[in-house]
Amino acid sequence: MKKITFTLLLTLISIVSKAQNLSMSELISLLGKDVSYVEEFLSEKGWEFRKIHTFPESHNISLISFDYGRAIYDSNRAESFLDCSFSPSSLTVVALSIQVNNNEDYLEYMKAIKRYGCKLISSSYTDEGLMKIYKGNTKMFGITTATMKDKDAPDKMVNYWNFIITSNKIFDEHYQQEYEE
Repeated sequence: MKKITFTLLLTLISIVSKAQNLSMSELISLLGKDVSYVEEFLSEKGWEFRKIHTFPESHNISLISFDYGRAIYDSNRAESFLDCSFSPSSLTVVALSIQVNNNEDYLEYMKAIKRYGCKLISSSYTDEGLMKIYKGNTKMFGITTATMKDKDAPDKMVNYWNFIITSNKIFDEHYQQEYEE
């Protein structure tokens, strides 16, 4: 009986800790939401506020940044990073960019993108890595696969994936030209 209870407890702990990661449907649901709502939602999920970025050259977009699993001794390290692009005039989130550092999260997000019926429309290699663009009926997903040197072990390379999520309308208005070249 003690073994069964212990096994159930371990299973529950792993489910609860995994529940802190954001699913693709949760990420998509943040598009179009007010920045205050997004900040509260992410805080409840264990994400920590990092900063707000403003771009003097572009008065129509700002970023609010969060991280998940921030390292205790190095605040520039975390399990995941999330940027929410928003319009300063409406405070509405128009695009998301999430960076994950493990293959399991990458595969989970890719499966979700394909379940939404998205099709690969572009694939290219850039200085940052392999860039793929998937487009569905209403949403666009940009995925960059890249590597970097580990800060603690310079001989070791670390993989990471960056997902950009936005509506097709925002993509067509602001980013389409970059990926046609």
